[in-house]
Amino acid sequence: MMFRKTAAAILAAFFLVSGCGSIGPSIPIQTGDRIRTDYTCRVKEGEVIETTVSSVADDPSVKKSRVFIKKEAYGPVTIIAGQDQPGRTEGDLKPITPEIRSRIAKAMAGQAKNKAFHLDLESRVPEGIDDSVRYSSIQRVRRVPRFRTLDKDLVVRSLGREPVAGEVFSNETGPYLRIVSVDGDKVTQESIVHENSGYWYRWGMIRKEYDGDEVVVTIDAQEGDLARTGEVIGRVVKVTENTITVDWGHIFGGETLKCDVMVLEDEKPDEQKPKEQK
Repeated sequence: MMFRKTAAAILAAFFLVSGCGSIGPSIPIQTGDRIRTDYTCRVKEGEVIETTVSSVADDPSVKKSRVFIKKEAYGPVTIIAGQDQPGRTEGDLKPITPEIRSRIAKAMAGQAKNKAFHLDLESRVPEGIDDSVRYSSIQRVRRVPRFRTLDKDLVVRSLGREPVAGEVFSNETGPYLRIVSVDGDKVTQESIVHENSGYWYRWGMIRKEYDGDEVVVTIDAQEGDLARTGEVIGRVVKVTENTITVDWGHIFGGETLKCDVMVLEDEKPDEQKPKEQK
């Protein structure tokens, strides 16, 4: 019930933003029409997996799938009704963004302009995909040196500046690296294990712990978990003591996506130029 209320609220916001309340009789969309479109797609648990709406992406109270990746920019995208949409390719695998937009485009013809509609996108395996492409495995447990000494030139290229002894680098999970010393043309760095060392990554929960002069990195994935590499969504199908195997063949990782689509307006003539799909 809460999910339905949230979806209804988002659709209502679409109408307010686009001024649909004062729109007259709707005009059906024709194949080939270039339409400015917003959409939000969720997995069955109601978690957002992709959206073009900044208020959805930025709201911490809106649950996100752990394979959701925040984009640099948000806003309506141009979709050509009835046509496959361009986007980056991943060999024989289907990237999530162009696949979602192509499915929306094919369902858009005949829909009313300046209206919202709901669309269920079923997952399916592309024909002819080879198992060597479809499945991949990684180590579940890795050991890395706690301390490493690198050429200073390599560190400078990575940082874009001179390293400073004692400085600590952090990301969204906390501190992960410390510069121990800068000695001539060599830099010694230490991998940090902090109290918040458990965090979700694209393949599962990452845990780090010290073991002498090494850091042990463990991925705690479960069969059935979603995984992500670049723009491709997969599903964990096998977990052993040493390896994790992911099936990348099922588009959307085997999930049926629940998408709320808002058809905003025709693209203005001066906007009708090829644009890179982000």
